[in-house]
Amino acid sequence: GESKVAIVTMSNPTIKSFDYSAELYMGTDLALMISDAFRLEAEESKDISLPVTMPNTPGTYPVHIGVFSGGESIGLYKAIEDVVIVTPVISIRVTRAYLREDSPSVSEAYSGWLSMTPGSELNLGLFGRYIQAGALVVNRSSIPVVLDFEAWNHHWIPEEERINGSYTDVPLVLPQFKPQRFSPAPTGMPYSSYQYEADKFCPPGTTLNPGETGFVYTELYREGSRWNYINLKIYANEQEIGTVRLYYGWY
Repeated sequence: GESKVAIVTMSNPTIKSFDYSAELYMGTDLALMISDAFRLEAEESKDISLPVTMPNTPGTYPVHIGVFSGGESIGLYKAIEDVVIVTPVISIRVTRAYLREDSPSVSEAYSGWLSMTPGSELNLGLFGRYIQAGALVVNRSSIPVVLDFEAWNHHWIPEEERINGSYTDVPLVLPQFKPQRFSPAPTGMPYSSYQYEADKFCPPGTTLNPGETGFVYTELYREGSRWNYINLKIYANEQEIGTVRLYYGWY
């Protein structure tokens, strides 16, 4: 849980000095969170700091302070406001998506990751044996998240091969290794290398800290001369975040 500090004002109204201890409880079951000893001189008042780790479970927690001196209880006091723990909102943003062919043979323009807007349509005349697709994701949450992904290829089936429908979905296995890296694109060219934009490579199960950018990718063997698109579904802490769709095709 998150670390906080409770500030409690304590007063000694007597004309003698005393040693005290304060205990902070949270929840209806009065779970002891922290205990600390302090001394107050005669007629002294001062603020006592009680560091406490917040619970991880969402809910409303009443706060009580118990004050003791000489082993005897002086009183149990309830805080004016309860502590409310809410579930952190997970926010993952896809900043870029990429398509490239593994063995470019069309032109030098396809030798790097070609930038596109996630969810938009991008049709490329690709002739390499393998296609690689990737996305840059940023953790905008206040907590670390564990990323997971599903990927599949949705491709058109020639009429002579059809059994049920014109398209089929083929699951893709996300590689556990990094793709080949490329140098930054020359000025004006629409591609770049993920290593200059992401903090880490993200195979499934990667933890992405707040503010970090991760790179996830998949690859597939081309399914002949037919239209295709890759769906890359993103999960964070087992919550589905969204799907990046990358279109491509051969002419």
